[in-house]
Amino acid sequence: MAGLVARLALAEGRPVPADALVDALWDDAPEGGIDTLRRLASRTRVRLEEHGVPIGPMAEGGGYRLEIDPTEVDAVVFERLAGEGGRLLRERAWDRAGQVLEEALALWRGEPLGGIDAEFAIRTAHRLADLRLSAAEDRIDALAHIGDPAALLPELRALCAAHPARERCHGLLMRLLNASGQRAAALRAYEDLRRVLADELGTDPPPHLVQLHGELLRERQPPARCWTNPYLTRFFGRREELAAIEVSLARTRLVTLHGPGGVGKTRLAAEYAAGAAARVCFVELGPLREADSMVDAMAATLGTGEALLAASGGRTARLVSALSAVPTLLVLDNCEHLIDPAADLTARLLADCPELQILATSREPLAIVGEALVRIEPFIVAERGGDAVAMFTELVSLVRPEFVAEAGNEEAVLEICRRLDGLPLGIELAAARARSMTVAEIAQHLDQRFRLLAGARRSGSARHRTMRAVLDWTWNLLSAEERLLARRVSILPAGVTVAAARALCAPDLSAEEVPFLLSALTDKSLIHASSTPRGELRHRLMETPRLYLRGQLREAGEEGPTREAALRYCTDLAQSAFGMLLGEDQIAGLELLDTEHDTILDSLRHASAGGDLAAVADLATPMSWYWIIRGRYEEAAGWLGELDHHRDSLDATTRAVCAAVLAVLPREVPAASDVVGTAKPGTGDPGLGGPGGVAPAAPATETDWGAYPPLAMILTNHRLLTGDIAGLRAYATMAGAHPHPWVRAAGHAASALVAESDGDATGAERDVEEAVAAFRDVGDFWTTAQLLAGLAGFQSARGDVDGAVASLRQALELERSLGPSQRRTAILIGLGGELLRAGRADEAESAFADALDPSMAPTAESRILGLVGLADLALVRGSIGEARRILADVRGLLDRPLADPVFLGVVVGCREVALALAGDDGDRPLQLAWQVWGLAAGLGDAAVRAETAEVVADALTQAGATEAAARALGTAAYIRGRRDESSPRVARLVAALTDRLGAEDFAAAYAEGSSGTVPLAPD
Repeated sequence: MAGLVARLALAEGRPVPADALVDALWDDAPEGGIDTLRRLASRTRVRLEEHGVPIGPMAEGGGYRLEIDPTEVDAVVFERLAGEGGRLLRERAWDRAGQVLEEALALWRGEPLGGIDAEFAIRTAHRLADLRLSAAEDRIDALAHIGDPAALLPELRALCAAHPARERCHGLLMRLLNASGQRAAALRAYEDLRRVLADELGTDPPPHLVQLHGELLRERQPPARCWTNPYLTRFFGRREELAAIEVSLARTRLVTLHGPGGVGKTRLAAEYAAGAAARVCFVELGPLREADSMVDAMAATLGTGEALLAASGGRTARLVSALSAVPTLLVLDNCEHLIDPAADLTARLLADCPELQILATSREPLAIVGEALVRIEPFIVAERGGDAVAMFTELVSLVRPEFVAEAGNEEAVLEICRRLDGLPLGIELAAARARSMTVAEIAQHLDQRFRLLAGARRSGSARHRTMRAVLDWTWNLLSAEERLLARRVSILPAGVTVAAARALCAPDLSAEEVPFLLSALTDKSLIHASSTPRGELRHRLMETPRLYLRGQLREAGEEGPTREAALRYCTDLAQSAFGMLLGEDQIAGLELLDTEHDTILDSLRHASAGGDLAAVADLATPMSWYWIIRGRYEEAAGWLGELDHHRDSLDATTRAVCAAVLAVLPREVPAASDVVGTAKPGTGDPGLGGPGGVAPAAPATETDWGAYPPLAMILTNHRLLTGDIAGLRAYATMAGAHPHPWVRAAGHAASALVAESDGDATGAERDVEEAVAAFRDVGDFWTTAQLLAGLAGFQSARGDVDGAVASLRQALELERSLGPSQRRTAILIGLGGELLRAGRADEAESAFADALDPSMAPTAESRILGLVGLADLALVRGSIGEARRILADVRGLLDRPLADPVFLGVVVGCREVALALAGDDGDRPLQLAWQVWGLAAGLGDAAVRAETAEVVADALTQAGATEAAARALGTAAYIRGRRDESSPRVARLVAALTDRLGAEDFAAAYAEGSSGTVPLAPD
């Protein structure tokens, strides 16, 4: 038991797979395998509850977990604190590092995992012991920087005695002894380590200790410093960047920190320089306007200015001499406005000064051979925590000591940091406003950010006192062509490709110039480039520079024409991508529209605000199929609804598209029952069908279908929803004879609807198979996946569960290839259900767990259905208590606003009947079953109504009403179009009722129900 609790506790509340637990707890697989683990978990849960610790283990996702907060596990807290302390040490936050590490070490009260002889426990104990030793060394290292090194020597000597071959421990001892004036003892400590390493390991001390030993022998003193760090506030983040500088300077002698203005390049350079061992000379180039001034500025920093004036060998030669005296780190801050002379001088100094290292900051690289670049990006603004939030919170607390980040202001703090792009300068200027504004008021004024972020700071250079000054500095460094491109691309909120930039800048810039100008703006850190899924470079502006450039666009009088060019570009792109969505380029089309979606929406909003109905129609119509595929139903309903309000002004095809799509869109958000394969198996319904009632759809012509092929699928689905079977037949015939291959493929799916409405399940399945083949030929993966999910329903109902599983797995693979999709969650839930029918419980559990994984971003409806699947699994395994607990959680979710609460209530109600039947709750199962049947009667979902009738049959059987139960089973077959040959419940009931009634009487009662002439209702 102790081993199980320990292994789960180390998982920090996350589920551990059952197979992993078996491997961890037993050297050889125990008899009974997973069942043995299940019994151990049950006994452990009971024992913990007896001691007042009701934390599990709980079954979840194919494994077990403890219901604990990770902060309740000392080992977990220790690891977190030790890691935090190490980070603070590397950031040179000595005082805070010492406090955190002392807190971490105080958690130790003995040997961890004592008495557990499992291999995982032994490995974990060794790892924690090593981490404890490292934390002890880190603590001593931190405290030595802020206190008396001699006071730490007894503790450090004890560590070295306990670990005579540990290199870091002895290196610390050498440093602290020397810092305490005990140089001879430090040299002896080195000799002790060297002897142990040679005798026991046959190795020599590492190079850094050899170097330290040599410095002690030479009594080398630290070089004189030309500079001290002027910053008063704590340094935040940038651990990776500090490490990158360190690594780069070990490989080359020139490192340039480059990034946008206000990102913190100067502060980072100062932070690195503050910990450098060499002499540091920090030269601010920002105030200089001429190249010749650079040598004078360096000389003044070095204190050799008068010598340069008197030098006969040339001023630069004297500077070289001064920089060659001792190893030196030269920091050249803000090189961008003198980039060419700065590069020339840097190359000369590095060539002539072999012990010189240069750390430059610039908005563009110096472009010298041997230059290492470290890109400095804004802070990432996380939902919780992060360096941006920590920085803002601390700076606000300096001017308002009572301030803390808490639930009441957390959203405002996040909004400020996010809308300021995580730029440290913007965060600092905003925090300074807290002297006279609340955090909420600061957030409210972000739309006036250039006023908000002005006049709040007196220290620092003039160009760093306001955000506008930072951007003015960058703007003034641009050429006329670069300015034109920069201000025009600011019109697009989601960034630009080369093609988009060409469209916006024609004819003022040639197509050949644009890529090179974009590259120049990237080099100058005004925009940043990233790769799209299609392998194209996309250039983006942060929000603050974009707003600045929009102002420049207005001042140039170019906003109107640029907006029109953007609209033309977006319309051409959307219409081209629409065709891609219907064929073999579907994946590329989806990726393209995913990337450009925000830009397209922005153009739609401006066209709508300007009353340009034709432009809205030209853009929204081709986008509507993308919105349907991606489940963006609200976008489709909103824009097509706006067009429909002006239907008399629309052309015939646009009217037909608006009417048809609006008729089948969900009225709120996509409901769980509005997905193909769930609503009516085998129909090929592309996830549509409004739960709030069906609006009328306009008739369509072959011309309309040619212009917008998805109309063929949408309108046939609409005819089914309205019960217009004659219209459905006509559309199926019309689609099957259409010249467009996509429409003809949709005709096969429409024929399946006709066959199913006629009760011809075999014919419907055949038509769906033909539709799958046709859409595969077309290259439409998305529709193929929907049809495969529908095909699985037919296969399962006729007893081919393996075929259903195979179809669902194919659908899942196709969906995965298409990128993010809520549909994938529905397919996983369906797959779990089929695997459960096939008796493959462990695989079913894995499918349900995948569907509920937070990375899938399941909707509330999908989460309910996934939990229902786990409840089914628990019932199959006989875990009544587990099923009861899961359904209690589901009931809590049903209380939330949902798109299709009736459907979900029926699904959950069927499981509650099954739970009541398993608990032998007297008359309650039958009463509950009739309630659920009454709720299901109004559903259009045949599969769910049929399942509910089967649940009623189960309850009637337990109540002894065997004839009524047989009729209920027949009713289920009538609703579904055939008996569900794969259902374990149906198989069990058929066997039980045949045994009780006799084969002849059962067949008669079953036939009565399957005729559809006898209503299913309580007596």
